[in-house]
Amino acid sequence: MLYVLKSLFALMLLLGSVTLWAIHPMSIKKETAAYAIDVKYPQGFRDARINATIQAFIEKTKRNFFKEIAGDADVPADTPGKSGLNITYSIPYKTKQGLSVLFYISIYHRGAAHPSNSVAALNFINGRQAQLSDLFRPEIDYLKPIADFCRKKISSKNFSDAKWIAEGTKPTAKNYRIWSFSANGINIIFDTYQVAAYVYGPQTVLIPKSYISALLNQEVAYRVWSN
Repeated sequence: MLYVLKSLFALMLLLGSVTLWAIHPMSIKKETAAYAIDVKYPQGFRDARINATIQAFIEKTKRNFFKEIAGDADVPADTPGKSGLNITYSIPYKTKQGLSVLFYISIYHRGAAHPSNSVAALNFINGRQAQLSDLFRPEIDYLKPIADFCRKKISSKNFSDAKWIAEGTKPTAKNYRIWSFSANGINIIFDTYQVAAYVYGPQTVLIPKSYISALLNQEVAYRVWSN
């Protein structure tokens, strides 16, 4: 009987621990006569640094939204609709040490023809926010082979002109700022308007791990993809 009670107690502690650290969506909703906000973002990660980084990102995005809509005061009073901020998210990759969180941001200005849509990504290695350059050996020019790969993939879709694609896929840090981990490599995300018209939305290109394996920092690669 004592053994059974100890086992049940241990199970309760385990379940309590799982509940304590369970990732859960947070929601912010607010509506006034001028604007509407509907924001969702994840919290509850075991590493407090991840929670803090995500929280700071959401707060910064809200501040930027309010700065943007300050100019909407000049819109005629009889213009229908409200300005708005909508944020949703996904977690495309999560292991013990590697994590990617994508945010889909839509901002509408009252009187505009359509909302402005964009994607943002937060990536973490062992709780620390990671930049794309962190994945590669420091002496390697990793952007050129990635850019060449992406340009070919997007060009093969035949939905945009060559000049637009060439400009949007240039091997610059700005063009490759949005990315996420994948089980098979990394996803490069080109934001709305970056390589094609608004109607096509953001474009994602998977860079296979096999294509960049020789360029990777092997210690970082082990942390991200080995668990």
